[in-house]
Amino acid sequence: MKLIDILKEIGDASKEPYGPIDVITDDEAERQYGFSTDSGTIYEVKVETFYQGPTRPVIARVLFGIIGQDGDISYDAQTGENDIYRIMSTIVEIVKKDLKSNHADIIEFSPSKREGDKDKDPMSNVRTKLYSRYIKGQFPNAEVTQTIHGDIRVILNK
Repeated sequence: MKLIDILKEIGDASKEPYGPIDVITDDEAERQYGFSTDSGTIYEVKVETFYQGPTRPVIARVLFGIIGQDGDISYDAQTGENDIYRIMSTIVEIVKKDLKSNHADIIEFSPSKREGDKDKDPMSNVRTKLYSRYIKGQFPNAEVTQTIHGDIRVILNK
């Protein structure tokens, strides 16, 4: 990939999602989806819904990672494919589709950290900042905060 292509990729938050998106499992508490990039990297996106009672918010926990050759999922692997916005676009499409049939008030996720960022404040993590800007563009009424455990919390319709 040429430098100009990388710069276009980094600066373009309107990338078309990958497709098709496969539904792997679909039940009330957990849904799993899969998609492949143009280079053949297989991603899995899992959305777990936690109902905490009638007066408490519903939380959707989103996990995404890469399926390795051994069939195991890695939530920390980095591909170096330089198509983060297209991948993010696909994950957001999956989450929005999931929210249509599985209501949630809050989305939570843990961005993977680079080796040098492991002990830093999660909100100062480069990926967290990138994800937060992207999320705010896709969910303009959302508030992005962190939990006491360092996970990222997106309060929808704030």
